[in-house]
Amino acid sequence: PAANAFVAAMRPVLAAELGEDAELVEMSALMTCKGSPDQDIHADGSGRRPGDKLISSFTALQDTTTAHGPTEVLFPKDLVKQHMEALGEDMRSKPGVLATALAAAGSTAASIEAGGGSKTHRRAPWTLTKTTEEEFNDEKNPEKKQKSIERLVKQLAKKYTFRSKRSKLIYFRAPWDPAVRRYFGVTGTLQQGCALMYDSRAHHRGSANNAGSRIMFLLSFQNRGAIISGPTYTISPKYFNLSRVELSTKLEVRGGEEDDDDADDAEGVIIGEKRVLRRGGGPPT
Repeated sequence: PAANAFVAAMRPVLAAELGEDAELVEMSALMTCKGSPDQDIHADGSGRRPGDKLISSFTALQDTTTAHGPTEVLFPKDLVKQHMEALGEDMRSKPGVLATALAAAGSTAASIEAGGGSKTHRRAPWTLTKTTEEEFNDEKNPEKKQKSIERLVKQLAKKYTFRSKRSKLIYFRAPWDPAVRRYFGVTGTLQQGCALMYDSRAHHRGSANNAGSRIMFLLSFQNRGAIISGPTYTISPKYFNLSRVELSTKLEVRGGEEDDDDADDAEGVIIGEKRVLRRGGGPPT
């Protein structure tokens, strides 16, 4: 019944992305516990042939706040790269920006050093490493200077990354230009029964869980006959062939608790009356 209810609600999305004859290929439950650390950023899989695509969904089985370590999905890497390059250009070309950036990163660098020297500290979508002001003074080695600026941007990402209360967008706000937000992803804070959907090629991670058990109902669908590298195709054999059932449901997606105090004005998303897509055929051989 839960799978049928999900398909009934999300039929338009699945049909648009995968076709009316999409296949259900994964159905399982995933759980993270209190104390689970941030995952590394990763993608679940990619198609072996042009047009092969897999869409995954996590339905929250309890209210999921930022403290529960919700899934964070990044926007396409080209957009994230543009934001990184724009920040680096600010440091290279705008008077006073580099000094402000170094001062802002100082406490971050100190906390990294105290936490284990050269070990990486993963809390933002990029690896944080220690950098020093001297590395920016070597004008004879512009490549080294550029790499130092890139490391500095990554350090700042931890301290100046925020989640929007209403839209649930993840954004970076530079200390030298706090009025400008550079959006690069969304966070899956959800009320019980709401779902997050993403393409298996999208970069994402589960964030650190500081609250308690977070259990998600996982469903994955692919276009008929697709061959996807990466997914585990976890599903009981008894569900390889499911019968078609027509359902109707209404689901309101509003999200859960948020982090920052300066939310934007975006509203929640309402999923209206929907009908069923279809069953599916199990993993390819």
